[in-house]
Order: sequence, then structure tokens, then C-alpha cells
Amino acid sequence: MTIACFAFFLRSAFMLLPLLAAAVPYGLPLWLVLTALTSLFFLSKRPNSPHTDSVNEPTIKLSLPWKNFMGILSLCFLWMAASCVWARTQRVPYKLLCYLITLSISGILLSASSTILPHKELCRIMRFFIYGICFAILFLFIEKITSAGIRHFIKQTPPDSHPLNAYSMSICLLTLFIWPACFFLNQYKRSVILFILPMMLYLSTQFESHAATIGMNLGIIAFISVYFLRRYALYTGGALVAIFMLFSPQITLRYMHPLEIEDQLPNQAKASYVHRLWIWQYVAHRALEKPLTGWGLDSSRDPTLKQGLLWHSPVFNIAKGSKGVKRN
Repeated sequence: MTIACFAFFLRSAFMLLPLLAAAVPYGLPLWLVLTALTSLFFLSKRPNSPHTDSVNEPTIKLSLPWKNFMGILSLCFLWMAASCVWARTQRVPYKLLCYLITLSISGILLSASSTILPHKELCRIMRFFIYGICFAILFLFIEKITSAGIRHFIKQTPPDSHPLNAYSMSICLLTLFIWPACFFLNQYKRSVILFILPMMLYLSTQFESHAATIGMNLGIIAFISVYFLRRYALYTGGALVAIFMLFSPQITLRYMHPLEIEDQLPNQAKASYVHRLWIWQYVAHRALEKPLTGWGLDSSRDPTLKQGLLWHSPVFNIAKGSKGVKRN
């Protein structure tokens, strides 16, 4: 009975997850933590009979085979905790560290506890997750047709010329959710992929920001690569990301000057790209100053580090005033 209730709860939680990502994306961390805590409650109510077969009733310890991943994650958190000591601000890094640890523990708990369910029930949970993605896409289409009528009705705000801009984070989150859904659908119902992918591609082009479009295109490349090459694509992709992170400061400073790239971009792309290029310039300068230890967790928001490099720079102010680059 407890397992059945737990499965029903996970089906409901995973179906609501894409809807929350579409409507209130900032509420996802809280939803993840609450879901993990509720899962822990169901697990604590499981009957612990000495006659229970351990093979048929796996425990969390048996369901957590990825010790290497846990070790790497722990080292990352230890380094972040150490960097809080020399961070520019005092209290904010520790709050951020606790926030990240809480989210990681919640995700690990959900991943571990879900493995006590039978395979058939896990497939059912994935189907409900896909239902949620379809409902989220339908919600965004309604907002597109009605010029964000639901949002304006709830918040009592006047409509603007680009009503979907308020959902730019939502569509970026959905571009992450659809790929595990597509892997699942490839085994059970491929026809649904022909509905989800074109709809997401269309929605990703309806924003001033091109982040969702780029995310969809990169996601398609990654999906095809992993589908055909499996672990080799994951290892290669991870290695390329690590190499790019090592050399990105030099690449940014040498070949990606914002003023030069700004003249080559169309007007509708300037606000999205040039703003980020100036941020990358700032990060590249500061990363080269302390390449090993860094400036500490969350120090990039410190206003004194930005002096002469970003928003306080006269060059950036000229670019911002003449080309319409938005300040975040």
C-alpha cells in the first residue's frame, strides 16, 4: 500500500513539474525539496519485515551504485565551501552553498528512492511526465495566442509587444526536460516525438532572446550524438566542455570583443548577445587574475570587482545607450 501511494505521488509530482517550469520556474527548487521530503516520508513508512526478500525489495543503499559520482560531487562541494573563506562577501556564499547542497541532496534522494519501484511503475511515471510536458507546451501556446492573457490577468499588468518574453526561462527549462522524455518515447511511442520537438522548436523562436533556440539546437545535436554513440558521446562532450572552460578566458579576450561582434549582429539579437559578451569579458579578466583559487563563491556579484570592467565602464555605457543593450 505504501509503495502504491508513493508511486501515485511521484506520478503527480512529475506531471506537475513541467507545468511549474512553464508557469512559475522560480518555484522549481522548492517543489524539488518538498517532493524529496515527501518521498522520504513514504520510505520511512515502508514495512520492514525480516521475511522480506532483499532482492525483490531493494533498499536505498542497494539503489545507490554511483559512488564515484558521489565522490566527485562531494569534492566539488568541499572546494566551494573552502572558497567561501576568501569570498568577497561574507554571508551570501554560505547561504548559496547551503542552497546548492539542499538541492543536490533532494535530487539524490529522489533518484535513489525511485529505484525501489518496479520498472512498469517507472514507465508510468515517465508517461505522466510527458503528459506534463504536453500540458506545458499547450499552456505556452495559449499564452502566445492570447498575448500572455493568463499572466496579465493574474498579475494585473498591461500587455507588451513581446508577451512571451516573460517565459524565456520557462522555455529554456522545457528544452532540458524534453530530452529524457524523447529517449523514453523512442522506445515506446515515437510518434509523440513528432509532436513535441516541432512545437518546442517553434516556441523557442518566439522570443527576443535566442537562448532557447540555441539550447534546442544544441540539445538536438547532443540527443543524436548520445543516441548513436552512447557513452562515447558523453565522454567526448564532457572532455570538450572541460577544455573549453580552461581556455575560455583567452578565447573571450582575444576573439570575442563585444563592440566588434555587435556591429555584425542584427538589431533584434544585440540585447541578448552583447550583454553576455560583456559579462564574459568581465569574468575572463577576473579569472586570469586568480586562475587557481578564484575570487570565492558568488563573488562575481561584488560591485567592487566590476569597476572599470562592466557596468561602470564608460565603453559599456556607450554601447548600452547607443545599441539598446539591456542591463540585467
